[in-house]
Amino acid sequence: MTVRRWVLALALAMLPGAAQAQTFNQLYEYGNAKTANATSGAGIARGADFSQSASGIYTITAGGTDFWDKADHGSAIFDNTATPVTGNFSAIAKVAIGLPGETLPGEWGRSGIMARVSPAQANSAYFAAAQKFNGPAGDPNRRQLHMQGREVRGGDTSSVSTPGPTSLVTGETGAGAPVWLGLHRYEGSVYATWAPDVNGAPGAWSRAEGRGGSTAQNGPVQLGLFHQNHNVNPQTSTATFSNFKATDFSNALGQFPLSITRQIGLGAGSKVIGKINGVELGGGAAVGVPWKVEVLGAPQIAPGLWGKSFLRGNPGTNFDPNTLSPQGEGVLDQIAWWGNDANPPEGYEKYPAAFNLPADTNANTDNQENYSADVSGQIFIPEPGTYKFKDGVDDYTFLSIDGQALIDDNNWTSPNGKENGGSPIVSKEFTKSGWYDITFRMAEGGGGDSGVLYWDYKNAGFPANNGDAATTEAIVPAQYFRHISRPTIDTLAGDTIQDGVLTDASGKTLTLAPGTLVRFSVNGTPEVVELVPEPASLSLGLLSALGLLGFARRRR
Repeated sequence: MTVRRWVLALALAMLPGAAQAQTFNQLYEYGNAKTANATSGAGIARGADFSQSASGIYTITAGGTDFWDKADHGSAIFDNTATPVTGNFSAIAKVAIGLPGETLPGEWGRSGIMARVSPAQANSAYFAAAQKFNGPAGDPNRRQLHMQGREVRGGDTSSVSTPGPTSLVTGETGAGAPVWLGLHRYEGSVYATWAPDVNGAPGAWSRAEGRGGSTAQNGPVQLGLFHQNHNVNPQTSTATFSNFKATDFSNALGQFPLSITRQIGLGAGSKVIGKINGVELGGGAAVGVPWKVEVLGAPQIAPGLWGKSFLRGNPGTNFDPNTLSPQGEGVLDQIAWWGNDANPPEGYEKYPAAFNLPADTNANTDNQENYSADVSGQIFIPEPGTYKFKDGVDDYTFLSIDGQALIDDNNWTSPNGKENGGSPIVSKEFTKSGWYDITFRMAEGGGGDSGVLYWDYKNAGFPANNGDAATTEAIVPAQYFRHISRPTIDTLAGDTIQDGVLTDASGKTLTLAPGTLVRFSVNGTPEVVELVPEPASLSLGLLSALGLLGFARRRR
């Protein structure tokens, strides 16, 4: 028997270097930004002002509906003589949106720092640290930090962040209120951070929002600044940028994930031993991280499905829940939640209680609009035949039954599966009745959400076509779901550096027989491990390039 291992090495030797000089000199207007109103409410002509470049100050006056989808609509400035940036870097700038007389950008307006493969191409791969400006002025909980990008030329754009929910950019939000933004690339991953402006300098930098970078995003890129108003006519607005600089990657410019060391095994006398600590990306001293060992009992069959939630937005594709830290987990009776409304219609529930989702303070209600969910167990097929299935999910859906992927769809729809062209109707033939493994995943990236699974077994509520609405009669009933669980019979937990016999604050240790199954969690990321004596227990290493949940906390 062996301990299961996932290992990913990160080099941590890069140190901050000298700032790189860069003078922006070229405006690029993409898509319908070229047809935006010629003059803003402040009387500023659409375009860019380079007249104060010697002082490092630039303005972009732009409309454009978004840096989004398969091509961009907005404006950006770059240095068309600059050598492309390769390797790790950090770039920061101060940005203020709006001048007196201008209408501030709406909910989807964005401004920030961009790393772009080709500034001349509207559909170029890029990644960006964006301040999503969401007015009205005076509301401290409306602006957001987004780590967004397009992974390949002409591909979809997304703003998924791992781990954690969308970061709020707090403080004054009126016209001209400045904020500092940071854009970073380190060893195959990209990050965004923000800091308040304190007397013209950045204050404490935020937790980093990050994601693994694509091949294009990790190649040579040009660094620039961008702005769009999420409107073409009659609104344009102005963003003012200053104090741009780029250096080698610096973990002083954010609270970045930790590279996690996690070992567990059995030592002398069958004591549970291990090595647990974290080191921030870019280097630094090892720190203690929360850890827990749960001793698992014999497997039991239980009604319902096992569900986990994660505070991270929509990746646009399938994801591995084992590389994410759960926000909440527990039993779901069925797959039928309607998060769009505070009081969902009869037949649906608000979020499952097991998800433990906090209210999203960016939303107009208590909806959580940036989360993912993984639901698994078994579904009972009462008789042989061909069954049809359909989802009611906004945004991403994945459905697998008996190991066969049936739905892998990032087209948002309404809870009843009708809107935006409707969710797909899929079919699967079962040659015999019985219990089959099922996996259902969804991910939400803003704008209302739901998680519903319908089938056509002996009901009149299943729609005939993709664009038709399903009714509650077609929801797969709770009695057709079950899962296998293992009760926790003992627990040991702490949050300090461990190197040897694992010990909690009271001095408690665990003595277990070889072959015992435990759920081993570090920084909230669990895995089931079969314990074996030394020397077979080796480092499990990082579970993902983002370090999965460790963040260095820095105070000023």
